[in-house]
Amino acid sequence: MKPGRPRAWHCLPADAVLLKLHTAATGLSAVEAADRLASNGPNELPDRRRNGALTMLASQFSSLMTWILIAAGLIAGFVGETVDAIVILLIVGVIWLKKEKAAVCNSI
Repeated sequence: MKPGRPRAWHCLPADAVLLKLHTAATGLSAVEAADRLASNGPNELPDRRRNGALTMLASQFSSLMTWILIAAGLIAGFVGETVDAIVILLIVGVIWLKKEKAAVCNSI
């Protein structure tokens, strides 16, 4: 941890978090909850717009490694190495799927 940076909430002991949030393990009273709702607003995350399939596909081409693999697959196909071309393009597809799965898991 860098000096001067506060520790992340999940790294603090439970009693320290309760103290910082001015609450107790039993929760807030109805009066305190109403006061916090009035001062801070509801505890909601804004809706995020999901990217469409074309946007997701286009975002995959921002990586230099993806371009290199696609070029290698195309060159392999043009020189008659069909199996190599298919394998290389399948690798690009697997990388794309893994990146999308990670992105979906991180957005939940």
